[in-house]
Amino acid sequence: MRNLLALLVMVIAVAPCAHAGEHDAEAKMLYQEGQKAYALGRFSDAANLFEQAYTASQRSALIFNIGSALQKQYDIDGKVEGLKKARALYTNYINDTSVPADGRADATERIVQIDALLANVPGATAAPTPALSVVPGVGDDLAQAQLDQPQQGTSRTWLWVTIGVIAAVAIGGVILAIALQPHDATVPADAHGNVLTVSFP
Repeated sequence: MRNLLALLVMVIAVAPCAHAGEHDAEAKMLYQEGQKAYALGRFSDAANLFEQAYTASQRSALIFNIGSALQKQYDIDGKVEGLKKARALYTNYINDTSVPADGRADATERIVQIDALLANVPGATAAPTPALSVVPGVGDDLAQAQLDQPQQGTSRTWLWVTIGVIAAVAIGGVILAIALQPHDATVPADAHGNVLTVSFP
């Protein structure tokens, strides 16, 4: 009876680890496919694959990669919605406390780039989005909520650029304040500075 109880406890303890290993293997495969799609310029496919990998693994570097793929897709199709979603994802990435300071700096730089692009698009806004938390689902609902907000005119673009610069300085202060906190084991941007390398066990 004791042996049976010990075996049951061991099975219960090992089952979640095996289940997590399955998710990591699936996430790694999706991530690698996303890298291939990104390298081939299939940015929409890459974003979808990175999103699936994030859903399976919850690794924060994948949020950055989804944003990067959507930002590159904008260069091809010019769809502002994808660019706004990329901005929301970068904001989510910055708000994740496990992200290293250099990762936050990269995401902040990308937000500034997106704001500059949006300032030149009629009807689009370059105003800073409210802080968002990282949640499963990679920000689809959050990004959609931001897209549903009423659009503001661009007649005072200088005002929004000023607000964006102030926000970037404030975020830089936050980055400096948390620079010494522990962070996850992601590698900063790859040699091309496009997407982050994600570590899987």
